[in-house]
Amino acid sequence: MATVQTQFDGLAAYVRQLGHMMVGEMPSQACMSMKTMFETSESDEVLRDVAKEMLHRTETAFADVFRSAQDAGQIAPNKDPDVLASRLQAEIFGLRAYAQRSDAKARIADLADATATDLGALAS
Repeated sequence: MATVQTQFDGLAAYVRQLGHMMVGEMPSQACMSMKTMFETSESDEVLRDVAKEMLHRTETAFADVFRSAQDAGQIAPNKDPDVLASRLQAEIFGLRAYAQRSDAKARIADLADATATDLGALAS
């Protein structure tokens, strides 16, 4: 694995690593927060609110990394860090959902690499 220089580089490394981890045997490819959102009913508001808050905090942390990267010139100034954070979270959810397919193992690492490469292209 390449050396991580910044938090922004770390996001790309995380996505790549996630894709390669999902190739092996894992107890579950979906995160607990996602599963909670999918599997709890609207009547269990407390549990859903906890899951929503955890997902919101993750997205906020992504946005903070994107803002820092923008301040450091790693991301073009016309990019919206909040939109980038939402997009990254959606792409990670998508990777995890895709990994549930029985034929995903042949592609999941490549898809994660493509997502990480897209992060690197944000500087333009």
